[in-house]
Amino acid sequence: MAVHVSGNLVTFTPPRNAVALIGDMTNWERFPRLEARGPITLEFPRNSWIEYAWVDASSKPFADPDNPQKSANPWYAYARAVEVGTYFEHPLLEPAPGVPEGKVERLAWDGGVFPGTRRAYVYTPPGYDPEGRDYPVFYVQDGVAFYRTGKLGELMDRMLHLGRIQPAVLVFLEPHDRLHEYYLNPKYGDFLTLEVLPGIEAA
Repeated sequence: MAVHVSGNLVTFTPPRNAVALIGDMTNWERFPRLEARGPITLEFPRNSWIEYAWVDASSKPFADPDNPQKSANPWYAYARAVEVGTYFEHPLLEPAPGVPEGKVERLAWDGGVFPGTRRAYVYTPPGYDPEGRDYPVFYVQDGVAFYRTGKLGELMDRMLHLGRIQPAVLVFLEPHDRLHEYYLNPKYGDFLTLEVLPGIEAA
């Protein structure tokens, strides 16, 4: 049995060749890690979604061969997932025909602070009128995950339709190497202030 859930406790049983467990609980770092000397039991909040992988003796992560449940993130093909409670059950994410939809524009540019092509999705709410009013702008890290998997744009549409929030612009930024860029990297501030913000404002 790959994983066993009992209340808030999850027991991970290591497959052959596994020497350690990594995942959300270790911030996906390979050191420190949870050594796999036998089944590992951890406690998680109710209604949570946990993603993990096993590590072999060469510190290479691999997918749990006994768990077919793939993760919901776009970065690690070897990640597998376990659900505690009912994480994905939410009425605002049910199909809602007739709800006005915002527009999404995909942007790409040559990176200056970080090399390579940079990408972002820009969501504007239904009835967007930049000449007639000001809109708050929220910059969302791990953009493709929150845009495609988290469906934050669709959630915004439905919350606006219900009158629970005010219109806003969402900018979904996609990293190249999220651990390198996000983790206490002073260049990321330069990336935002010198490259992203001026580019988005001019778009």
